[in-house]
Amino acid sequence: MDFLAENKGEARLSASGATFYVEENKEHKVFFAFEVDSLPEAKKLLLNNKCLITSESEEGFMIDDPHGLSYFVSGPARPI
Repeated sequence: MDFLAENKGEARLSASGATFYVEENKEHKVFFAFEVDSLPEAKKLLLNNKCLITSESEEGFMIDDPHGLSYFVSGPARPI
């Protein structure tokens, strides 16, 4: 795993073409993060598939899927 960057409370790592964000959070919650080309299209698709948005920001949104997994969905190339 290669170290890419870090800022307050977050580090970005890379391995085998995948980028991993390790974030300090108060809930000690584990989630997956994905970058998408279009936030509105991704949101519509996920909501139509019974996912629940748990929070939103300018960068993207947190979502829980019907199987209990959590994801952060952001637009292209968010800075760290």
